Amino acid sequence: MAAVVTTSGGDHLDGAPEVICLGETMIMVTPEPAGPLAEAETCLLLPGGAESNVAMNLAALGHRVMWCSRLGADPLGDRILSRVAGHGVDTSAVVRDPVHPTGVYFKDPAPAGTTVHYYRAGSAASVMDETHLTSVDLTTTRIVHITGITPALSAGCAAMINSLIDRLADE
Repeated sequence: MAAVVTTSGGDHLDGAPEVICLGETMIMVTPEPAGPLAEAETCLLLPGGAESNVAMNLAALGHRVMWCSRLGADPLGDRILSRVAGHGVDTSAVVRDPVHPTGVYFKDPAPAGTTVHYYRAGSAASVMDETHLTSVDLTTTRIVHITGITPALSAGCAAMINSLIDRLADE
């Protein structure tokens, strides 16, 4: 379930984000063409995450959007960052983590439905905490987009979301 928090966010400074999307994006590995993962010869590597998907689509519609997250300082993180920024999203609040990897998930399409296999334990995004957003200015932001996935990743992520909600209530 996604949450959209509307802020008072008065007049927008030129270039300041209208929307901030906060949450984990992982590399999605999906067979191409679609079929059982165990039989796949070729797979696509795509960014997968509601918050970055919302950010990219809003940017495509002409909105000023910032995506906040944490990625591993690894090739998968490079790929995600390049793709999201390439859609016109401000990624300046994405932290690169040299210790924790970028999360990965695999889609396994089948006639009865798709199964998803997550490899996110210990991911860079799972170690976000309330200090992650201290440098992000929320005063000109109209909408903050989050989902219930982020606070479920770890106690630190839950504390970050609680801190964010408190900051928004105060502004």
